[in-house]
Amino acid sequence: RRLAGRDVLRGMTSVVGRGRRGPRRLAPVCVAASQVWTLLIALGGPYVADASSQTDAQTTSKMDTTEATTPPPPKAATYEDRPQTCAEKHDDHGSWNGSLEANGNYTLVCDDGYAVDGQANVTLSCSDDAQWPADPWCENVDDCANLVYGCGPYGMCEDHIGSAECICEAAAEKRTMSNGEKACYLPNEDIGNTCGGRNCGAHGICVDLQRYQETFDTGEPESNGTGFRCSCQPGYTDNGSTCVRRDCGARSDPLGLWSGVTAYAGEYTLTCDLGSFIWGGSVRAITITCPKDGVWKNHPMCKSPEKKRLMEQRERMRWWNNIFAAIGCVSCAAMAAGLTMGLVSLDKRELEVITNACEDDCHSEDERRKLSSDKIAARKILPVLQDHHLLLVTLLLLNAVANEALPIFLDDLMPPFFAVLVSVSFVLLCGEIIPSAIFTGPMQLTIAAFFLPVVDVLLCLFYC
Repeated sequence: RRLAGRDVLRGMTSVVGRGRRGPRRLAPVCVAASQVWTLLIALGGPYVADASSQTDAQTTSKMDTTEATTPPPPKAATYEDRPQTCAEKHDDHGSWNGSLEANGNYTLVCDDGYAVDGQANVTLSCSDDAQWPADPWCENVDDCANLVYGCGPYGMCEDHIGSAECICEAAAEKRTMSNGEKACYLPNEDIGNTCGGRNCGAHGICVDLQRYQETFDTGEPESNGTGFRCSCQPGYTDNGSTCVRRDCGARSDPLGLWSGVTAYAGEYTLTCDLGSFIWGGSVRAITITCPKDGVWKNHPMCKSPEKKRLMEQRERMRWWNNIFAAIGCVSCAAMAAGLTMGLVSLDKRELEVITNACEDDCHSEDERRKLSSDKIAARKILPVLQDHHLLLVTLLLLNAVANEALPIFLDDLMPPFFAVLVSVSFVLLCGEIIPSAIFTGPMQLTIAAFFLPVVDVLLCLFYC
């Protein structure tokens, strides 16, 4: 067998060796090799099989060794392992420096002539959930606000970066005041009597009215019928003596805190509580400015997903509570109406006759059982009928309370018109007609006796 196998191998080698290299000779060679391998297994038997198994074992051992020596891939970092940092901030008129890590200090230093609500620098601290508590920015300092004379009654201040310039009216001239400031006055005019002694400040000029106008003049009319008024720049208003910044007014939020300046061009910041975010986004703070007309244009508010979920859950509970309360009102009205017909209408003498009746006079076993049941019920009912008036008033009060309370609960479930319509329908059908038919039927005494514990409780409740 071994000799035959060697001859076959020599033949295959000679065929492959004599073949021409190229893609066309590859397929016949592979087919010949597979056929020779099959023949070798048939001739060699266990020798070839053992060699194949040994080769597979060696390959497997090499793979096992490779797997054992290959280090495991690095574990991906989870969200908790990643550092929590706030977003980097930038400002056109200042520089941010500091730490972006949680609880780190991050400081904004404004350039000369700029400030944040009058401060040259402001420091923020990144929260644990990687949110900034505010969004400040550097804005031009109003140097005109620091002028004592405010450019005089006939001048208006123009603010520059780090300085201020007074611009006078055509007929006015600049005068140097005692502190070195420039102010605008008319030529040869006494400063004390100018504009009625009023100074309109740095952001307004004085207007001398020819006649008093109630909607235009803010001061008292002079003896000669003339008056004065301050004509202010946009964003400012005349308060009767000078021009002041318009105020948009303070705001409040149940889930956050407003802080800052509410006047024109001031920074007003809303900071949401922990777990709350500005509506429409994922930030916890937002800063807005009051516009020139003194009316807020933006209305941000804080929203809490958790509180929203609790409120929705509370609304669902309230809805079901109203449903159960409405069902309870209809049930109480039905019981009161049924007992009024089925219990109050009973006559004590008839009950006494039933209690004294003899069961031997009955003609059938069914009549005996019914008479026995009626006698037990009659003995229970007789003590309640001793005060007939008290029983009637108690049941009428329960009926009235239930009927009046039903629209209150239905009003939260549907519009008022439908609440009244459904209330009347339910009371008429389920609170009057059906109970009266049931409580005055063949089982009148049994049903009345069954509700006696409830009647006793109502008697004590309404009597007190």
